[in-house]
Amino acid sequence: MTGDSQEEPWLLPSVDPSGREGREFRRTLERLRDQVTDEKLRGELRDVLDGRKSGRDLMFSSAFASVLSEVQRRWEAELEQMSPEERAKMVQDIREGKGFDEA
Repeated sequence: MTGDSQEEPWLLPSVDPSGREGREFRRTLERLRDQVTDEKLRGELRDVLDGRKSGRDLMFSSAFASVLSEVQRRWEAELEQMSPEERAKMVQDIREGKGFDEA
């Protein structure tokens, strides 16, 4: 879980924390940690952010699985409301590497 970056721990072995994807992943986990009410999940997220565990460890968390299920349900509902043009623009933005905050 360690790498060349001295500033931040590696959250995933294949994602450099100093790169765009690493920074985006960290911000996402920080927002989730700050918003969840489940103390077990908050602790698991803190462990990942502090470098004691990998982001991969979250995949085996039942608390994280319930959050993912809810996010998937909301995302599917949002996609259903989009026009074909809006979906096409979203796909284009993703391919261009734009984050949700940039699109």
